[in-house]
Amino acid sequence: MLLNFMLAELICASFLQATGKNFIMDSKFNLGNLLELGLHNYVDACSEIVDRAQKELIIEKALKKIDETWSSLSLTFSPYQDTDNVQMTVEDSITEALETDNLALQTMSGGKYVQVSMRQQPVCSCA
Repeated sequence: MLLNFMLAELICASFLQATGKNFIMDSKFNLGNLLELGLHNYVDACSEIVDRAQKELIIEKALKKIDETWSSLSLTFSPYQDTDNVQMTVEDSITEALETDNLALQTMSGGKYVQVSMRQQPVCSCA
């Protein structure tokens, strides 16, 4: 069972493109339907599609984790001396998260599997 519906749609579309076989993966899809597709005749293409889907799922999970991390962090602003200006106080946890997540995002952005995963909403949004 695929964990992500969007990923399932992309896999179906990729199988269709690679094999020319059309199918709908729903709750009625079974082993007999799979065998009728003859995907065993397209082992290399199918292996590449599945590998790509697995890598994209890993990226999606990492992006979700980064989003959850930053949703729980907050910045603190306080008056700066005797002025109308404010200063931002950055806690160590924010600095660590920034460094860790920045490295993770840079690593992901250099990969060939990132295009689909990055189509989701931006990781950081200001309210």
